Amino acid sequence: MAVEALSGDGQSAAPGEQLPQPIVVKVTDADGLPLPDVSVSFTLGPAADGGEITPDSALTDEDGEASAQWVLGDGLGEQQVHAEVVGAGLDRVNFTATAVDDVPQPSAEQSSVTASPESIEAVTGLSVIRVTVRDSRGDPMPGATVTLAATGGGNVLTQPSAPTDADGVAEGTLQAITPGTKVISAVVSGGITVLETASVEVVVTPTVDRLEFLVQPTDAEEDEPFSPPVAVAIVDDEGDVVPVSGVEIRLELIRERGESSDDLEGETTAVTDDGVAVFPDLRVDHKEKHYRLRATAPERPELGSVDSETFDIED
Repeated sequence: MAVEALSGDGQSAAPGEQLPQPIVVKVTDADGLPLPDVSVSFTLGPAADGGEITPDSALTDEDGEASAQWVLGDGLGEQQVHAEVVGAGLDRVNFTATAVDDVPQPSAEQSSVTASPESIEAVTGLSVIRVTVRDSRGDPMPGATVTLAATGGGNVLTQPSAPTDADGVAEGTLQAITPGTKVISAVVSGGITVLETASVEVVVTPTVDRLEFLVQPTDAEEDEPFSPPVAVAIVDDEGDVVPVSGVEIRLELIRERGESSDDLEGETTAVTDDGVAVFPDLRVDHKEKHYRLRATAPERPELGSVDSETFDIED
């Protein structure tokens, strides 16, 4: 069996104040595996008069760890707490802390708030809110409590689950059911508002549903461009144009009986701009009645195909 000081050594606080982080020991067996349910005692050293350790004994958890909170004694300078496994005959481990007059405080100016990603989908999206707490010198401050707030309604804001870590960082999350710009702010240690804020844009992306002729082909003369030019749009299930760009739309000429025709001239493919593809020089070089145009999106087969209204080509 072995016991080691896992974390919490080397901290500082004002006399009579609790250290930012608990002191933690770890107990392992001969193979280095964690030992649960082992009793560990914590004892204040002689220089820690007036201090307090809570609890003064604890059982290790499933990770072999036991912890305690340490309130420093009344005097300045170095103080110690001793930890040992009860009845095991092992050497005790020591934790050292320093009681100081000038304890660094969180800085509203030096601390920061960031969001990643800065744009999320309503309902399903999740943005991680990271708060980094620093003192006036810009050094990270572990053990600080952070409380987040967000503007607007419909927010699901998860607060950091623990004080800031060794890098001064605490993280929460934001989800929202209503779209809009959410401004995230942070308060440190119950009273210091970080000057920097983070913004998260909550968006609702329309679901593309199908293709639709926005401008139908009209009767035209042989080998003359359609006027106005034919236009095909990507629309949602309510028929509203979805402003998606860069989707290639292809047109095909269909005869009355349903067979394809090679008589369609001009640029028969175009890409969408804000959801609409325009075909400015489209024409047919053969006289015939009851033609139709068929639109497809080769790279987006889920949009299917759509046929235009019929039109005639005259001499």
